[in-house]
Amino acid sequence: MHHLFLTESGIYLVVFDIRELAQSSSSGGAIDYLSFWLKSIKLHAPTAPVIVVGTFRNALNSKEQLQSINKMLREILQNSSFPQVILNREEALSFFPIDNQDSFGIENLRLVVENVCRQDKSVRQEVSMRWINFLDEMLSVRKSKNYISLPMVKKMAFSMGITGNAEIEMALKLFDQRGMIVHLTSTEMLRNIIVLKPQWLIDGLTKLIRDDSLHMYNIAEIKQVGLMDALNSTFDKAITTRDFLEYIWQDSVEIDFFVDLMKRTMLLSEWPYSGNEKYYLVPSLLRENHQVSQISGIRCVFDFTDTFLPPGVFERVISLCVAHAIKYRETNSQQIPEMYSNFASFEFDRGFSCTLLLESGRIIIRIENPEFSSKGLHIFQSMFLKLNADVMGKGLSW
Repeated sequence: MHHLFLTESGIYLVVFDIRELAQSSSSGGAIDYLSFWLKSIKLHAPTAPVIVVGTFRNALNSKEQLQSINKMLREILQNSSFPQVILNREEALSFFPIDNQDSFGIENLRLVVENVCRQDKSVRQEVSMRWINFLDEMLSVRKSKNYISLPMVKKMAFSMGITGNAEIEMALKLFDQRGMIVHLTSTEMLRNIIVLKPQWLIDGLTKLIRDDSLHMYNIAEIKQVGLMDALNSTFDKAITTRDFLEYIWQDSVEIDFFVDLMKRTMLLSEWPYSGNEKYYLVPSLLRENHQVSQISGIRCVFDFTDTFLPPGVFERVISLCVAHAIKYRETNSQQIPEMYSNFASFEFDRGFSCTLLLESGRIIIRIENPEFSSKGLHIFQSMFLKLNADVMGKGLSW
C-alpha cells in the first residue's frame, strides 16, 4: 500500500545499511531492497528527487570498501535509469554516507535536502493564511483522532472563513499532496473520511494482510468469539468473512472504510462462492505455490522483464478476475476459481475459461477456447489499464 504515500510532491530518502552491502553474504538482499524502493518511487513519483543514504559509515575500514559500494549503487542506477537521484558531488559518490554515532555526514546531508527543497518550484506556491489556519485546526485534533469526517472538516473550514465547497476540496487536495493528511476521493465512503494519521491506515490494513506466523492473533480470544474457522479460512484459503473483519476492525465506520479502500485498490473482492454469508477474497494472503504442468490454449504474455513488475500486481489481477467472473455467474453452474500465489484459473462465462501464471517477471494468460481469444485479450488489456491508472499511477510498462 506504499503507493498511497508516494506522490510527486516530495523528496525521498532511500536509506540502507552500509554494512549489508559491504558483506558479500548479505549484499544480494540489500541490492534487491534498494532496487525495489528506487523502482517503486520511479513508478509512482517519476520526477521526484531521490537521495540515497548509507548509514554506519564508520563500519567501513577503507576507501576501497566505500568505492566498492559506490560501484554497486552506480550499476543499479545505470541499469534502471534513475535521473532523479541526487548525486553526492562533494565526495564523488552516488550516495551520502553518514554515521549517527559521531554525526559524520549529517550536516552535509541536511544542507543537500534543504537545497533540493529550495529548487522545488511547488514549495514556493503561495497559500492563503486561511488555509494554513484551516490545516492547523484539523491537525489540532490529531492526538485524539485518527480521522475526521468531511462534515466536521467543513465546519472547521467555515470557522476559518472558507465557505465554498470547491475551495475546501482544493485545500484538502493540496494538503493530501503535501503529505499532511490522506484524503482519497474515488468513492463517496472514502471521500467522507480525512485521515490525520497515515500510520493508522497501515496499522488497519496489517490487521488483515499479515504473516500470521510472525504476527499472531489472540487465539484464545478468537476461539471465545467463535471465529476460529474464519481465521483458518482467511490464512489457509485467503477467504475471509464479514464477521472476522468486524472482529479485527471493530468500529463500523472503520470496517466500511477499509473494505471500500481495499476494493478500490484491488486488495479485496466479493466472494459469492461460499454460501449466503458475506465472504471476501484477499489475494495477498494466497501463500501456496502451484506446480504448473502443460497448459493448453491461446497464449498472451504481459512481459515486465525489461521494466518492473511490482509485488501485488498479480494478486490485483486475480481480484479483478473474480469481480469480472461474478458478473456472469450462474447459480451452481459456474466453475469456482482455483487460486494460488503464482497461478489462477477462472471461468468467465460458459465455455470461456482462462488461466493466469506468474513467472519470472511475466504474467502469462491462456484462453482455453480460441473462439474467446479476442474477447479475452480485450478483457485483460482493460484490467491492466485499469490497474495501472487506479493504483500504479500509470507508471506500469509492459
